[in-house]
Amino acid sequence: MTSLETAARSILSNSIRAVGTPPNEYIYPASCSEGLVDTTTTLLAARALAKTGRSDLAWSFVKTVFSAQGSNGFLPRYLYLNFTDEYNTFTGAPWVEFMGSYPGPKLFPARPAGYLPQAGSEDSEGSRMKIHSSNTLSAPPSHATAVLDIFFLSNQTSTDVDNLLRFFHKLQRWHGFLHRQTAPNCTLNAEDEHKENPPCLLVKHPWETEVELTSPIWQHSLGNATFDMVESGWFPSFEIPGAVKNAYNYPDETAYNTALYLLDCLAKRSGDEQQHTDSRYRSSCPFAMVDVGFTALFAKSSQDLRRIQQILLDKHEFGIVKRETSWHEVTEAQEWVTRSGKMLHGLYSDAGGTYFNQIVNLTARDGSTGFESNHTAAIEIPDASSFGGLWGQIANETVIESVTQQLLQRSGSYSFNCGDFPLWSIGDCESHPSASIYPLLNYRVSRGLRYSKEVGLGHFFTTSTLDLMCGGSNSIESNYTCQTVGFASAFNATTGLALGSEECGLESTLTAAIALDMLIPDKPFKYASTPPISNSSVIFLIAVEMIIALGVGVACVVLSVHLMRRASADEEGDAFLELRQQVDAEEEEDLLVQTQDDSPRVDFAGWTRDLLSKLNPMNLIDGGGGQEETDLQTR
Repeated sequence: MTSLETAARSILSNSIRAVGTPPNEYIYPASCSEGLVDTTTTLLAARALAKTGRSDLAWSFVKTVFSAQGSNGFLPRYLYLNFTDEYNTFTGAPWVEFMGSYPGPKLFPARPAGYLPQAGSEDSEGSRMKIHSSNTLSAPPSHATAVLDIFFLSNQTSTDVDNLLRFFHKLQRWHGFLHRQTAPNCTLNAEDEHKENPPCLLVKHPWETEVELTSPIWQHSLGNATFDMVESGWFPSFEIPGAVKNAYNYPDETAYNTALYLLDCLAKRSGDEQQHTDSRYRSSCPFAMVDVGFTALFAKSSQDLRRIQQILLDKHEFGIVKRETSWHEVTEAQEWVTRSGKMLHGLYSDAGGTYFNQIVNLTARDGSTGFESNHTAAIEIPDASSFGGLWGQIANETVIESVTQQLLQRSGSYSFNCGDFPLWSIGDCESHPSASIYPLLNYRVSRGLRYSKEVGLGHFFTTSTLDLMCGGSNSIESNYTCQTVGFASAFNATTGLALGSEECGLESTLTAAIALDMLIPDKPFKYASTPPISNSSVIFLIAVEMIIALGVGVACVVLSVHLMRRASADEEGDAFLELRQQVDAEEEEDLLVQTQDDSPRVDFAGWTRDLLSKLNPMNLIDGGGGQEETDLQTR
């Protein structure tokens, strides 16, 4: 284990807290913000911990995030947990405006009725456990992606399947809210470029996005809100602490006050913060924007929600999940995938070769308060947040090629490859911008490139980001054994040094989670259409395997004995055969000898003597006596 991984694990483990009875486990974003739950930090930390084998803790984090879900399906960006026990001992988030550099619960008044958890639900507020939230300030919609990833990174036991089913219902309500209330009437026609139609998937405040307030995007898009703030003479009634002003993402007093002014406007008019008609978008506050990163997260989550649904359908076929999915739910999920994909594609500019945020050009309503518009305009600023569109798992190869080329360019207005480390927050290398590097954005771009099958470039972003945290040079062969480790939320693009001098700014839980996620490879994201394995099933399978192994062993012994007996019988048969062959050979030899002895012989010598005897004159005189003598001699 490298020193970088050890340090990341240490920060995560030291940042885990539990509040209430039963405990609500969470992980705070920084040491000066106990009781605060930031959705982005929590979901990425849950994913990283699932890689280490702690899927149980990951599911617990997700449960805490969903504990503040409204009855209308809404999920807030920030949660504030506090608990008072029977001894009046208080733990959790105090009632203050700021917690370090993060907004505190006092900035957000009580939520409207529809944004409160359902009465009587398991996640509703108890008498001692209090769950406050960021009112109507929405979380970036990455929840479905996190839930699916945790399931794939787990052992996919019956408990994991139960959690998948449980959060699927909540995710359906969340996505339903986004489609039906946030973007109900937008026109998804790529040819008209959304110029004269109700806009899609709006964000109402900069804190709903992952774009830092120091981005030049906000200088352009918050102009109307700043003007309205100045005209009304609004000024915050509390002092902004030094921890906020010294933070890396503090822009300036005017821009930050504008963000606070929008919070106040949304809180006072939360019941009528936005309305859609058939032709126009109406809002009570002077700001609305279509954000690339927010839309890309939504498009990817819509795809992953559909994948979760398919897994659960599979489980239902096996009788594991006792819930039928209606055909309407199936078609609706697929429509959401198509619709969110078109939303993201609508932000792509063919002329610019990249994605652009779109500002809603709100104008004051005639004869009434509030604002309205049906016109959006692209914010054509070379800002690195536009690369967040890669997260949406783009299928268009032309778009992928065009966007990745800008990542590698060193010259031109939209060049971002300006130094030793990627990704500079502001483009145009030739103007030497005062840029920052954000680990969160690098993480989104790195994984987005992998989703788009640009694996090599994605790997480069991963290793470069880790080298930056390690304080070393940008090297592909780095072993991440660091002398100095920095888990800052932002780094200076030129020097590579950590940004922010606040008390807890150099130990970001979010950055540590990103580092751990990058260091530990993902398991293959595979799903087999089989029932899940429970603990009892594992024990049963082990017992069956042992019985089978014993049976195989006995069979081997029996077979060995049989083979030995067979071999012995074969040897006896061979001996008998050899003996038989030997006997046959001897009998054949004797028969040959006997045949030779019984054969008639021609005695030429005897025949010759007999013939000469007969021709002897003396034999003719003697008559028969001579013949008898001759016969005796012959015998």
